Amino acid sequence: MKAIILAGGYATRLWPLTKRRAKPLLLINGKPMVTHIVEKLPRDMEIFLVTNLKFKRSFEKWRQDLGMDVKLVFDDARKEAEKPGALGAIATTIRNEVINEDILILGGDNYFQFSLKDFIKAYKGTPLICAYDIGSTQDARKFGVLTAKGNKVVSFEEKPKIPQSTLVNTLCMVLPQASFPLLLEFVKTYTDNPGEFVKYLIKKDKVHVHITKKDWFDIGSFEGYLQAHLSITRERGKEKNFYGVDFVGKNTLEGKVFIDKGTIIKNSHLRNCIILEDCKIVDSRITNCIIDRNVNINGCTRKDEILEEKSIVCKGDKCKVSIK
Repeated sequence: MKAIILAGGYATRLWPLTKRRAKPLLLINGKPMVTHIVEKLPRDMEIFLVTNLKFKRSFEKWRQDLGMDVKLVFDDARKEAEKPGALGAIATTIRNEVINEDILILGGDNYFQFSLKDFIKAYKGTPLICAYDIGSTQDARKFGVLTAKGNKVVSFEEKPKIPQSTLVNTLCMVLPQASFPLLLEFVKTYTDNPGEFVKYLIKKDKVHVHITKKDWFDIGSFEGYLQAHLSITRERGKEKNFYGVDFVGKNTLEGKVFIDKGTIIKNSHLRNCIILEDCKIVDSRITNCIIDRNVNINGCTRKDEILEEKSIVCKGDKCKVSIK
């Protein structure tokens, strides 16, 4: 079995955070989310990561820092309108890389705590998808929803208004080699959402499900990214736990706070935040925020927002945002 990780999207719902950064390279607990995925895979599995030319250098640097053998596959897209779609990317990779064995397909913008080894063990030779029991039909409306009888999938609907279950698709799937002809035929007319192919497979073939209740997050929005961050079990609530961060004066950290290296925190209160490298936060209160690199905040209260890279935010009428 080989693995294909899909990392070619442009994540426009997370702008400005992803204007200059691929979504799978966003940090969760100090590591890119795609690194969390790769580290869960069996060490002897060949891995293909499919992305676009816009982020080529970023992923090349990521692979170098990772120190593991991941083959990067680049489509020709440099912007959203040019991307081939997830299904198109899978089919093209199968053809161009001459893959002739079963494949494990993973979304590169997922953060999850279930075991991929356990999921692979559940594979018995027919298409298998991992479903997360989200526990709420209201929340399920945002995702692809499936119903199952035993371990067999009997229906699938993308973002239904009235979900028939709380089982949502995680974009973690094993596709057997025997199903490749169905995929290659399907992408002749549709190349985007993998959920549509799941619906097609249910009609053509048996599709089985592995259900998990362990945490899974689709990092498709500000809320999803922050929720994934807040789910981290390892606490970093004391200043001594932050390597390369300079704390000055009296600071208060509450909840789950991640601060990357090179950042200065002075006389500030932080709660449930992600603060990336080389920021400076002085005399401020920051709650439920994602602060991008090289942001300077002075004398402000900020809540429930993303602050763009190189923003300068100060107290009063002199505030400005510098985007370069």
